[in-house]
Amino acid sequence: MDKKESVFEELKREAGYAQGSYSEQLLYQAYGKAQMARQLEAITQDEFMEINGMTIRFMNTDREYIRRKNMAYTDSSNPKDGGMTLTRIIAMGLIDDSTEVYVRPNSGFGVLAQGNWHSDNVLHYADSGLEGFRWQDDNKVYADLN
Repeated sequence: MDKKESVFEELKREAGYAQGSYSEQLLYQAYGKAQMARQLEAITQDEFMEINGMTIRFMNTDREYIRRKNMAYTDSSNPKDGGMTLTRIIAMGLIDDSTEVYVRPNSGFGVLAQGNWHSDNVLHYADSGLEGFRWQDDNKVYADLN
């Protein structure tokens, strides 16, 4: 086995372990190692993109990972006690000026507000407690109120 193959295989093992642990820190570490390996030309661009898919894309698309992260942010349903709000989601960097935001009642049926985060109808709910949210890779966020 040559060095390029062994570095790539080790990165794949680490990324797989990080996925299984649902650890954000381990996923970012595996991605950072892949970036460094790519800069040193220890792995190819295609190999780097595979590790990218196992780490960054995983964090943005894996339903169980997202569910667990949502649960971590909703430990308290009271926004004053640290519960999740749209304001906190914006601060996390998941929402930017081009993100379409849908605010829904906790039943999940219907839409109370829709627009960019700075739209008046969306801002009305900015500090309301959220049961959870879902980010889609088409730059849409669905926020469900408590």
